[in-house]
Amino acid sequence: MPERAVRLVDGSILAANIRGPITIIPPDPDRPSRFVPSALRTIRNVVVLSDREVLLVGSDARPVSATLFPLDLATGRIGNGLFPPPPHLDRGVATTFSSVITARWGSRIGAVHMLSDTLVMLDLSGREEGRVPIPIDPFNVPRGSLPALKTDRDQQAWAAQFTMITDLFWIDRNRIVVQWVKPAPDGSEAERGILEMDSTGLRSWGIAPSPVLVAVRDSEWFFRDPRSSAPNRWLVARLRSRL
Repeated sequence: MPERAVRLVDGSILAANIRGPITIIPPDPDRPSRFVPSALRTIRNVVVLSDREVLLVGSDARPVSATLFPLDLATGRIGNGLFPPPPHLDRGVATTFSSVITARWGSRIGAVHMLSDTLVMLDLSGREEGRVPIPIDPFNVPRGSLPALKTDRDQQAWAAQFTMITDLFWIDRNRIVVQWVKPAPDGSEAERGILEMDSTGLRSWGIAPSPVLVAVRDSEWFFRDPRSSAPNRWLVARLRSRL
């Protein structure tokens, strides 16, 4: 179940499965691929830190106690987990919604749990450097324990009460774009939005509803075309000096 592929410093491709081993494909087709075993419960993303190390983003166990894991590329060793779920979340809720969203700029990593409105700044070793509020109002989070949800309709109705962070784009030293979603109670199209803020949490602008933002490159913003039934058509927008 491949979830994310990234290019490493040496040109290799690291492909992470949601569960199971990690595959490293060398740039030379005559060399065999490497398979790195992983006992993590999930892997959702990979952040390249250096030519020797990457950061795996996922979860360790049920209930989850850590979400970030350094991987030494030379030895294949996965280090101790970092970044536990926020304390305001019940352990069952945090395990069910265990995704952590990350973005990197230079020597800093921004990380946020999908059910938290606080962006945590880390250095490349995983040490916390500061916390920044994400200016989404209201930002509704679960309170109390995970209820017994027997049907898909029950799950959709329960999740529709909350705001969820779905992506981060760190587009220059002082500008961060946050994408959020509020699921619909009947499972139909969710409400989505984006906002731009600075590294202190000051909001510059926001748009809701918004199509799904896929990537930002310089002044070009790439969105999924909401008129397309498949995610392979994009809209390209340019950010003007005045909105």
